[in-house]
Amino acid sequence: LHVDPVAYQQLYSLVRSGGLDHLPSDVATFERTARKNDRIAVEAAARQLPPDDQAAFQDIYLAMCHHVAQRSAEMFNKHIEESLKGNRRAAVLEEVARTLFRMDTNEYILCGVEVQQPFAVVVPSLTQWKSDWKISNIEAVPDPHRKQSVVAIVVTYESKQLKSSKTARFHVEIRWSHGKFRQTPEAKLYKDFRWTSVEFLPSLW
Repeated sequence: LHVDPVAYQQLYSLVRSGGLDHLPSDVATFERTARKNDRIAVEAAARQLPPDDQAAFQDIYLAMCHHVAQRSAEMFNKHIEESLKGNRRAAVLEEVARTLFRMDTNEYILCGVEVQQPFAVVVPSLTQWKSDWKISNIEAVPDPHRKQSVVAIVVTYESKQLKSSKTARFHVEIRWSHGKFRQTPEAKLYKDFRWTSVEFLPSLW
């Protein structure tokens, strides 16, 4: 609604034209005033569009998704760049490391199953990690090859002793939950690596 209002309006208008004339013509008004039953009706109508309208809907939707991914990546990079200026740089990068790599004030063991393989790694305390490692770069990159809004988050971390760097790649999927127009869009973060591949997480076996 804020990043690509033109395409969003086109999607809504296309669905509304299929017998939902009682709903507001403006999508911003719909988002502000719609009740649960209105959203259910729009989501159902989007699924039941005739073939030609469904094809048009998908074309508009895909273009909107890629535009939203592009703008979201640009916004992320702009905010990160601004946040890393001045004396807040260290604190921001520490928060990034803590959040993305699940570090805390104490060392602990993280275990589970990845790709049908059990694993167990030692996650250092944030203080311990800071003495040996640092994040040298973080960047958002839009993924134009997906059929929804996807933004990759590429984190480069560096060993202070060895002066060597590695990357860890995450991705964020931006999408509606429970169907198009049904609820507020959400963004979910996923990692694209195994925990055992992270240099500063020693494996227990």
